[in-house]
Amino acid sequence: MAWWPEEICQKVDKIIWRVYLLGDAGEDWHEFTAYDSQGKVLGVHRMDGY
Repeated sequence: MAWWPEEICQKVDKIIWRVYLLGDAGEDWHEFTAYDSQGKVLGVHRMDGY
């Protein structure tokens, strides 16, 4: 399953992946931010870490 609709995916120039590690079990997550070629944020997807 795609995180973002196809019309957003077609505009993606780069994706920045950030990992947040807060130290306690279950409090870690990954965040993916999609940008177009002008630097505009197209979408953000966050998921729990493992």
